[in-house]
Amino acid sequence: MKKLRKRIKIWTTSRADKEFSLYIRSRDKICQRCKRGKLQVKLDCSHFWSRNRSSTRYNEFNCICLCRGCHYRWEWEKAGEYMEFMKKRLGQKKYKELYKLAHSSIPRREAIMNLMSWLNK
Repeated sequence: MKKLRKRIKIWTTSRADKEFSLYIRSRDKICQRCKRGKLQVKLDCSHFWSRNRSSTRYNEFNCICLCRGCHYRWEWEKAGEYMEFMKKRLGQKKYKELYKLAHSSIPRREAIMNLMSWLNK
């Protein structure tokens, strides 16, 4: 007798990005820098460690909600004001853990499967 395996369809990177961005923007609701909300400005999901790092691409501690203006400003401030904000937000221990994770490697497919499991979708 054959066992039936439930096959799940793994999201594309584009779908995973959209779902994760929606989660972060729903979680934070306002720009974490200037405190303006979605009724005043367009909100983005900002990645402290770059999106090209699959290990932290879908990590909720790596991302915050920023308005477009603040996102643009902080994109070039990752070693300055943005870093200090993240250290304060996370605490030194969690920041170091995120740093280590950002400098590790996992396949994108695995990161997406982890996200799907985490979001229960």
